[in-house]
Amino acid sequence: MMCAYIANRPAQNHISTRTDDYFIGSHGVATPDSFWKVIIKSDNAIDWVIPNTPNAKRGMLDTYLLPISEVESLIGEPLDIPPELANQHHKHSWALPKGCDKS
Repeated sequence: MMCAYIANRPAQNHISTRTDDYFIGSHGVATPDSFWKVIIKSDNAIDWVIPNTPNAKRGMLDTYLLPISEVESLIGEPLDIPPELANQHHKHSWALPKGCDKS
């Protein structure tokens, strides 16, 4: 059985001061400039910091890959992961599992 841990949320120190903060008035929430996602699977980990812009496209996903240690610096807190995984840096996103239709 494969175990995976997935964490994601807006990068708190990337909260926007832009004019596209549509939800400040109605919900009191600023639009983050980016969000991050970390997936830890057995002895492997991968993560992305994705900008919250119209230019961010699925085909550009590999350009948002960073070592987890850089995500920890960005969010200002350590993630509960084994130290040997913190500096892994993938050049490409993982392949989709067979049968995944991305829906």
